[in-house]
Amino acid sequence: MVEMRKGQKKVVRYDIGKRLKEIRGERKLSLGKVSSKTGVSVSYLSVLEHNKRRVNVEVLEKLGACYNMQLHEFFQRPKRRPPKSLEAHLKGLSKAKRRPVIRAMQKVFHDNTEALALLKKLDRK
Repeated sequence: MVEMRKGQKKVVRYDIGKRLKEIRGERKLSLGKVSSKTGVSVSYLSVLEHNKRRVNVEVLEKLGACYNMQLHEFFQRPKRRPPKSLEAHLKGLSKAKRRPVIRAMQKVFHDNTEALALLKKLDRK
C-alpha cells in the first residue's frame, strides 16, 4: 500500500500490480502461461503488473479463475514466513530490547500462526 497526502485528506493506494506479480511468482507461472489460461494478452498483463493501467473486475475474475482465488484475496497481504535466523537473533537481545521488536513483528505476521507461535514463545523468555 502506498499512502499519499492530498491537502488534509489521506489517500491510500493499493499496489495491485505488485500483488499480481507476487501471486504469479508464487505459482511459478510465466506471463505467457497466464495469458493462455485467461485470454488476456501478455502485454496487457505486463502493463497491469507495472501499474501502468488500472485493472478491471473482468480481468481480475479471469485471473482469479486462473489462480484459483476469490477477488478479495487479491487485496490481502501475502503470508510471510519468519527468517530462519530470526529466533537466534531475537534470543541474543535483552528482554527490554526484544519486546518492542516482537510487538512490531506480530503486526507484520498477524495472519501467520507459525510465526505468531514463535514470537509468543520468544516473548516468554
